[in-house]
Formats: sequence, C-alpha cells, structure tokens
Amino acid sequence: MSDYDKETICREVTVILRGAATTKFTEHIQTALRVNVLGVQNILQLAKKCLVLRSFVHVSTAYVNFPQKNVGIVQEAVYNRT
Repeated sequence: MSDYDKETICREVTVILRGAATTKFTEHIQTALRVNVLGVQNILQLAKKCLVLRSFVHVSTAYVNFPQKNVGIVQEAVYNRT
C-alpha cells in the first residue's frame, strides 16, 4: 500500500471490517501465522492511526468458539473500548 493510500485511510475511514483468514488445516504454519495473526496486527496498527475511526470489526474464523460440553451458550456481545 502506498504512503498516499495509508494517509487517505487514516484521514477518511470511519469503519474497518476485517474478515480475512485461512482456515485450511493443512496450511503451512508460517502462512497461517502471517494471515491469521500478523494480518490482524497490521490492520490494528493502521486503525490506531485513523483520526475519524468509529468502529473496528474483526470477524474471526468459524473455529474460534467451537461447541464444548458443559460450557453453555457463547453470547454475542459488544464491548466498550478501554
């Protein structure tokens, strides 16, 4: 991404929706790490510089809240920024 594009995003973007991930169980570990962990870190670093950002939404993979016995229902919630 060019410096101009980064500056424009930081100046104008109000909502970031991040949903990219790899869920292949056979994915090379370095690729999975780069996409699923470092990708989130990179977009968060950019989001912190956004002057008019109102919302950052991260949609995780389908395997984060898998069903477990005796856990109950996993509630969907909106958390305040701290």
